[in-house]
Amino acid sequence: MITTSTVAITSTSSLTSTAIAPTTNMATSTMATSISPTTSFVTSWNTSGITVAGVTDVQGVTANKFNHPFCLVLDSARALYVTDQPNQRVQKWVVNASTGVTVAGQSNASTGITLKYLSYPSDLALDAKGNLFIVDGGNHRVVHWTMNATSATLVAGNGSAGSGNNQLSSPIGLAIDINVSTLYISDAGNHRIMKYLANATSGTVVAGGHGGGTNSSQLYNPRGIYFESSTNSLIIANNAAHNIVRWVLGATSWTLLAGSSTGLYGSTSTLLYNPSDVTLDPTGNMYVSDEGNQRIQLFLAGQSSGQTIIGVTGISENKTKTTDNISNNKNPRRIDTHHHIIPEFYAKAVEETGGDPSGWLTPKWSVEEAKEHMSHLNIETAIVSITAPGTKIYENDKKKGRILARKLNEFSNDLVKNNSKQFGFFASLPPLTDVEGTLNEIEYVHSTMKPDGYTLFTSYGLGQYLGHPLFRSIWTKLNELKSVVFIHPSEAPTPMVNRYLPQPLIDYPQETTRTASDIVLTGTRAAFPNVKIILSHAGGTLPFLAQRIAMAGSIPSLQCSRQSHQILTDFRSFYYDTALSSSIPQLMALLEFADPCKILFGSDVPYAPLPAVIDTTKSLDSFFQKNKIDKFENLWQSINRGNAKILFPGKIQD
Repeated sequence: MITTSTVAITSTSSLTSTAIAPTTNMATSTMATSISPTTSFVTSWNTSGITVAGVTDVQGVTANKFNHPFCLVLDSARALYVTDQPNQRVQKWVVNASTGVTVAGQSNASTGITLKYLSYPSDLALDAKGNLFIVDGGNHRVVHWTMNATSATLVAGNGSAGSGNNQLSSPIGLAIDINVSTLYISDAGNHRIMKYLANATSGTVVAGGHGGGTNSSQLYNPRGIYFESSTNSLIIANNAAHNIVRWVLGATSWTLLAGSSTGLYGSTSTLLYNPSDVTLDPTGNMYVSDEGNQRIQLFLAGQSSGQTIIGVTGISENKTKTTDNISNNKNPRRIDTHHHIIPEFYAKAVEETGGDPSGWLTPKWSVEEAKEHMSHLNIETAIVSITAPGTKIYENDKKKGRILARKLNEFSNDLVKNNSKQFGFFASLPPLTDVEGTLNEIEYVHSTMKPDGYTLFTSYGLGQYLGHPLFRSIWTKLNELKSVVFIHPSEAPTPMVNRYLPQPLIDYPQETTRTASDIVLTGTRAAFPNVKIILSHAGGTLPFLAQRIAMAGSIPSLQCSRQSHQILTDFRSFYYDTALSSSIPQLMALLEFADPCKILFGSDVPYAPLPAVIDTTKSLDSFFQKNKIDKFENLWQSINRGNAKILFPGKIQD
């Protein structure tokens, strides 16, 4: 649904002045105020929306519906262009139309890597001739789509995530200087703004580019950008640093316009929480989409204190429920990437095949109980998965393994359909030793269900870890789809030490380390860089052993294809969740070792009892509360939420 209120609040990019600065006939209420784009006085703002495109509270792929619309622009004829993200397209709605027309991408929500497809498009800009520049975020590129064309031309990026001057990584925002045919792209994954001249094959870094952080020479997940020609500068929504900054082109650092300069966040008039976009009106007044606070803030020219013109100040605080907090007493709204479901038919299948070989009991589960757990832990969205043994219970029966995988995926897909704001899912696959069945299931769920990723276990068969040559074609397919892969440990080829130590307590972390090392040292990680891999439980023992394992690259007799420094780089390319891994030593090791932008919150419910998960979650919060120094100040909310939002573009909506 697109309304005059939700455009500004829920769209996470490209709040242009046409989108949020009302004309006189749009401003019919005096309950909130804004600045008219054509005058210097305050006019009224309509505080309730009128649906002009889409169907209220109904998502879909038909021409009259959207599925989480992300951004819009308005042309001179008042036609709307909307990025319909999970539907992988751009829709055009003319005034008073009852349906939209697909003008970029495919109308049936299909996606791909060729230039006729889009993958989670985010921002838009119209050129002087009314054609579209589109940020094709899932394909790590920007494309140009002329009206009535059936495919795009490549403008920026090469389709693969990277940090070279000809590459982008999860780009989000876009600004255009029409006078000199120059594009500015917020390259969020690289924490920088790239400048592309017309017909250039590579860009130049004009802001940031020094890693994510809150120093004035850095950006941290930049999102919406606005080019101000009068000052030759970029106004940047510096999302994970919770501020709006000005970066004069040619300068080496930014100056603060709104929010905190040190990464603090909150809902007062001087603070912001994950701002996602920004625009200026002709008088220099600034409008900010304060995404985390569910509001639009107006900052009069030269002022650092804003007023809420849409939304309700502090509403996000009224919705929070639990645990300790830091910085301005702001509770997190967590995205849980390690959250298990246990359908009754699956629990029965595990029991009938001899129970969980790891020695862990299978707990009871229900949707209602899952939601209760989420409430206790302040989890807003859970990306659910089936844990071990999963379909491995049928490693010796291909038919049953395939049937179980399909049944689990249908169950998960229905769960998400009925609770789209609360759940996503990682698809289950047959045992990977059934290569044909696995490839067929990937193809099926990708085309019909569009999961958020795929669950793999640490080993299959007789100790075949994930770097085994047998699985090469599976990695090839996952790389082609630029998939997210969630790796969960499964039973180790060793007996329990004693009855007090079931394998999940002591062997699972080491199994994760074994398979991560196998993936890296066999060159599998380097060969398939487009796969985004999440390691469970903070990578097991990997942060502690990484330096030791990397020695394999410097021992000639081992003939390892990866050098020691390459091994460590490959290890840092993984994502790591915090499930059951929030003691001070664990967090210190993880933060020193991993890319902080690739650490995700994980709970491990319901296999871990709720009291234990509450304790580990409080430990996570307490750690950041007690370490209020620049190094950790803005990581707490990124781990709880921000990093997952980048990893799953289009899935997480505010």
